Amino acid sequence: MIEQFNLRPVIVPDLSDSLDGSLTDDDFSPVTIGGTPVSELATLGDAKATFVIGASLQKAGELLQEKTGVPSFYFEHLYGLEANDALVMALADISELPVPQKIERQRSQLQDAMLDTHFMLGQLRIAIAADPDQLNAFVHLVQGMGAEVVAAISAANAPILARIPVASVKIGDLEDLEILAKEHKAQLLIGNSHVVDSAERLGLPVLRAGFPLYDIIGGYQKTWIGYRGSRQALFDLANLVINFSHQEIEIYRSPYAQKPATEMHACSPSCH
Repeated sequence: MIEQFNLRPVIVPDLSDSLDGSLTDDDFSPVTIGGTPVSELATLGDAKATFVIGASLQKAGELLQEKTGVPSFYFEHLYGLEANDALVMALADISELPVPQKIERQRSQLQDAMLDTHFMLGQLRIAIAADPDQLNAFVHLVQGMGAEVVAAISAANAPILARIPVASVKIGDLEDLEILAKEHKAQLLIGNSHVVDSAERLGLPVLRAGFPLYDIIGGYQKTWIGYRGSRQALFDLANLVINFSHQEIEIYRSPYAQKPATEMHACSPSCH
């Protein structure tokens, strides 16, 4: 997305090399391999801007701005329409270029996905276990679709937790998630692979997200951020609701879904 505005990103840190392709290396390394070289770090003071993604990195962004004079732009997350609109507007301002048609199209596709999936996600009761930044991101994503976060669990404390728009955040573990999800009658769980056992005991569907993801193949390759990533997350959540029919999750259904085809007069753009 950044490159589409004729800008070159330097990613700090860049962990992508450590997630795949390790068989091509001759020597085993117990620490992360590859990533952004020191020579690239030395160019950060020449940047037009620094994008700080995640509330936990705010202090790092402030320190970098203090040392380099390069302005920092802060984004708590990149999940959902509002957050990505802020990113795209910042890119347009910095590059002094119009938003590319491809990105405009991706935004329209996310809007269409929001229309299609709100029938399944509206009023859905969700329990989430994640690190503070990701917890904040998921709460905003699902609440933007009309879902209710009935349990929010974080393993660590952080200032961002005080700003998450939920009744309370429990600093705890998966036992707390399981207790609160059952107490508040959650209908779906979000968390990493460790949450799967809790979901099975509760008889609930689970969206696998975060780290570790050890019981699915290619989980690290999934895109979560941006218009495209947000769109796919909504599809995955809605499909979990649809496919978990034996739990009788109550969802709002479009009135058109109850009528024979001859009586249908309208549908969302994606129907075409």
